[in-house]
Amino acid sequence: MTLRVLVVAEDVLGATLARDLCDRVVVERGPRWLSDLWHDALTRESQRRWGGVDDAERWAGWGDMKRLAGALGLRSHGLGMKGGAFEAYRTAHAAAMLDPRPDVLVMCRDTDGNDSLRTEMIAGLERARVDDVPIVLAVAHQEAEAWVVTGFVPRHAREREQLERLAHEVGFDPTLEPQRMTPKTRADARDTKRCCDLLLAEGVHSDRGTACWLDTPLNDLTRRGRETGLPEYLADVERVILPVLTGVPAPRH
Repeated sequence: MTLRVLVVAEDVLGATLARDLCDRVVVERGPRWLSDLWHDALTRESQRRWGGVDDAERWAGWGDMKRLAGALGLRSHGLGMKGGAFEAYRTAHAAAMLDPRPDVLVMCRDTDGNDSLRTEMIAGLERARVDDVPIVLAVAHQEAEAWVVTGFVPRHAREREQLERLAHEVGFDPTLEPQRMTPKTRADARDTKRCCDLLLAEGVHSDRGTACWLDTPLNDLTRRGRETGLPEYLADVERVILPVLTGVPAPRH
């Protein structure tokens, strides 16, 4: 079985984080036979495909899903919903109308200061009642870069000094309290993207950057990023995607 994942995201970082962290959950928290199968990168690539509506796309943008919904003739007025609730509702219905339907739909969003965004999206999905497509939410607070900073662990003296300077400047350690960084305000020293850039001079997509979410233990990411939405995403992968892959329903809590 090749898992077909439709990932809807704001940018390539959000889509990449969702994919790579999902892979880690499968390998590190899935059953032994599945972990062994997915541990090899080449085999894993043959077992799952993350992409957009078109096979050539790496991910779909939220605007793409809005246009798709319009092309499919989905009702978009008079539903009494707005914001994250309506976007989640519309995207879920559009995904369910695709032929073939994706095996899983992953929605990636930054909260950008809206602390209730995930709750709003869940409300929209509950109203949508789309049972044919399992859905996972990757809602990053405040921005996707917060998940990267969460996994930053200094490797040498220069990185330790850089983190210390940044922590002194903003008044807290952003790797331990990433939720305190601010969104879309580069004039603010606490801006999430600015902090991320200062810690990762080579760039977020460099080997040093990707190590933040590929190498830092999942338990540490969960603990340090407890208020960034990261633990909820990892739990969603276990609850939703692992049962799709194994055919074994998630245990009831």
